[in-house]
Amino acid sequence: MTARNRAFPLPYRNVAEVLEARDGHASLLAVEGERLTVVDHAERVPPLAVGDRVLFERLPRGAVVLERLRGDRPAPAPIPATVDEDGCLCIEHAAGLRLRVGEARLELRADGTVLLDGEVIRSTARGLNRLQGTPIELN
Repeated sequence: MTARNRAFPLPYRNVAEVLEARDGHASLLAVEGERLTVVDHAERVPPLAVGDRVLFERLPRGAVVLERLRGDRPAPAPIPATVDEDGCLCIEHAAGLRLRVGEARLELRADGTVLLDGEVIRSTARGLNRLQGTPIELN
């Protein structure tokens, strides 16, 4: 058995309430009557708001937020993804599917509508590049 280094205590996990948050990041926590400055967040912590309860580790410089506790919120629905026989990833949803990155958007709707919205839209093909529909309107 090895002795602990008392000059630098091991971090420990604790539960705290978010007292201050900005742009989804907590900056101040309350734990057992103490106010604790947040120095960092784990990569997968969702956006935080005042009043959220979080799991954190205390370090000499402050707290690192590790997780947001769900509390009474319902569990997130799993993403209904499967792998088809041909090896393609298949994501299905009854209402639709939307991909957003910055100002770009790709949306697939249940009624068969496909929306593609972006500042610049490029289509490149080595073979045939077909636009098919009735009618086709360009500009």
